[in-house]
Amino acid sequence: MSAMAVTPTISNWPFERWIYFIKMIKARHCTEEDLTDENVDLIFTLINSVYDQAEEGMWQFHGTRASLSDVRTMLSEQSLILAEKNGEIVGSTKIGRHDDICAEFGMLVADPNLRGSGIGTALVSAAEHWAREGGHKVMRLELLTPRHWSHPSKEFLKKWYSRLGYIPGETVAFNKAEHLATECDFTVWKKQLE
Repeated sequence: MSAMAVTPTISNWPFERWIYFIKMIKARHCTEEDLTDENVDLIFTLINSVYDQAEEGMWQFHGTRASLSDVRTMLSEQSLILAEKNGEIVGSTKIGRHDDICAEFGMLVADPNLRGSGIGTALVSAAEHWAREGGHKVMRLELLTPRHWSHPSKEFLKKWYSRLGYIPGETVAFNKAEHLATECDFTVWKKQLE
């Protein structure tokens, strides 16, 4: 009986090695020191490349999720949580106050080469921590999905957000954005933080 070669990937690492790898991912609230041209370019590229894949077929053009100006504004307003591995930015999510009770996060992205390494979980956890520290009792997010067909990335996110304790609520038609290639809806997902 011959042994099959197993390609080393994150998914088949031994538990101890996986836990060590997760500990190498750090998520933190951005500071004014993060507002550099290099970081603006890196985050801009990361957001648009991830969304080009995650929302393929939903937009008429690539690179429509965030502009350089958007990223610069998010960094200057300190409305981003950044994930780092060995001091390099590998993910981000936008955070904000929805109202007195509810905070929100969105535009969550992780380096596609490090999928499954805990970047998304670290970002959501840090966003929830930020919300609790701000006195918010609820965290919300909006998930954009095609109305008449299923997108694999969006179906994955629905399951993942459910595992993190988020519950889908109201779904509304999304007609605000230019350049949509298909009819889309927004579903608001919420999680109690208490």
